[in-house]
Formats: sequence, C-alpha cells, structure tokens
Amino acid sequence: MKHKPFENWILMQEPLLPDQAAALEEHLRDCQHCREIQQAIVGVEALFQNAIEVEPTPGFSQRWQNHLEQEQRDVLINRHRWHSWMALIILGNTIALSAFLLGRQLLSMFNSPAEFLLMWVYRLTSLISSITAARHLLSTLFNTLPGFVPLSAWLLIVGVSGLLALVTMTKLVQFSRRI
Repeated sequence: MKHKPFENWILMQEPLLPDQAAALEEHLRDCQHCREIQQAIVGVEALFQNAIEVEPTPGFSQRWQNHLEQEQRDVLINRHRWHSWMALIILGNTIALSAFLLGRQLLSMFNSPAEFLLMWVYRLTSLISSITAARHLLSTLFNTLPGFVPLSAWLLIVGVSGLLALVTMTKLVQFSRRI
C-alpha cells in the first residue's frame, strides 16, 4: 500500500503541488514498480499522439447505418414475437381455465352424467328440428313468392342490393386505406 498515493499521482492528469512533485520524483528513483507505471503511461500517451488517423473504407458509414437499422428491426421483431407468444399463452390458459370452470359448473347442475347427456341430446334434436322447419318454411316461401312479386320488382330488389353492396365495399376499401 505504500505505492498508492504515488500511483494515483502518476495516473492523475492534473499538475501536482511542488511538495507532491518532489516526493514523487524521490519515490521514482527508488521504486521500480512506480517507474514502470510512469514509463507505461508516457508510452501510451506517445502512442496516442503519434497515432495515424486511418480513413474508413468507402461506404463504411452507410454499411454501419444499414447494420444498425437491421439490428433495430430484429430487436423489434423479437419483441413483437415475444409479446405474441405471451399473449397466446395467456389466452390459451384463460380459455382452458374458463372451459374447466364452465364444465365443472355445468356438471354440478346435474345429478348424473346420464341427465347431462340426455339434455345435450335433447338440445341437438331441437336444433335439427328447428333447422328442418326453417328450411321447409323458406322453401315454401321461395316457391310461392315469385308468383306474387312481378319480375320488374325482383330486378329492382336485386339491383338495389347490388348497388348497396358495391357502395359498402367501396367505403370499406377507402376506410382500410386510411388506416
């Protein structure tokens, strides 16, 4: 530890007080370690002063800029990927938990699995019979309606519907371009 103040004085860039400079000179005459540090510092300073400034190869700054932009894009893509995976995991876990809790709640409403199964069979047959009834109703309507409505009215209905569809699609395309 006897070298500590002298090493600090050697490494400092500020001028020393006269008594500090004298103490340092006296220490340098006796201490090989501190002399080597001072010679190394002087050598490094000489290297910096005599260093040749090398010009970069043509296009270096553009290549560096492109590399930096690509790296920033990669970081952004990785961040978006990570956020997407986290959102997907959270969504999947939420759906699984909701399905589990809903299943437990539905199963607890019934005394036995047979009652639960019969309820779903009843719902499925009710849905099929409702679809069949709607199909019969619509087929009857489509078979009788053309006799009541003249051809010119049908052309007007089809033309107005097509025009409304075209206007709606145009508005959607313009809206999507603004976004």
